[in-house]
Amino acid sequence: MAVPSSRTHWHLFQQRAEAAGLNVRMVLARDGVEQSLGSAPRSRPAGSLTGAALPPSNFRPSDLHPGYQRVVLLGSSGKTFWARFRAHQRRQPSSSPNPLDAFTERRVERLVKPLRGADPEAIAAYPFQHSRRLVPFLALLQGTTLLKTTPFGVIVHPEHGPWFAWRAAIFTALPFPVSTLPRQPVCTPCPAPCVTACPAGAVSKEGFNWRACVDFRLSGPTCRLTCLARLACPIGEKYRYGKEQMTYHYGASLNMIRKESGPA
Repeated sequence: MAVPSSRTHWHLFQQRAEAAGLNVRMVLARDGVEQSLGSAPRSRPAGSLTGAALPPSNFRPSDLHPGYQRVVLLGSSGKTFWARFRAHQRRQPSSSPNPLDAFTERRVERLVKPLRGADPEAIAAYPFQHSRRLVPFLALLQGTTLLKTTPFGVIVHPEHGPWFAWRAAIFTALPFPVSTLPRQPVCTPCPAPCVTACPAGAVSKEGFNWRACVDFRLSGPTCRLTCLARLACPIGEKYRYGKEQMTYHYGASLNMIRKESGPA
């Protein structure tokens, strides 16, 4: 029996990921990942979201998979993954305090399992609370064009715009084709309607003022369950989240802000 090639594994993996609603995929080479983690900041810049979640100084991807050669970042954009999550919730309501995270893990682990025939140590890690919690994706992408400019604190993808979220990262020894990133940040040529749309004055071409955003969201209802700057972004409009999806995510972030801010 012929052994499937890495190209075949990649083709099948993409098909399965697409079927699972994980339609954003980016493959990073080991050398680039190690370099990015080495250059990631270890202290939080004042008023900046980029330092809100920093990699621990002792984190090494090889702790998860000693022989990894690729990191496959998996994400979802638009409404597809959300719709499948909500349909699953209606069929099988979850008792988990974080049902979207639990749903994500089940989907991703099903994708990893077929890879283990060729790479027994293939493993997934996550950006949410988990025994294999991954360092923030911002650290993995440090130095790439996706992070050169983040005017409103959200990575802007060249196709999906700000309407996507990273869900997991898979570490594998399989030599999947490395993704080609844009030569310049997608925000560079943009007239930046997000800047004028932000009522908090937290958005600028130079970067995102996390503190100004948080203070404004806590002080009034305008941006509690939405983001006017994000809605103003002209990239990836067809992937824009629906109202229920926006409310879910921004409600969760608001609860986290309130918890960290403590009693008023």
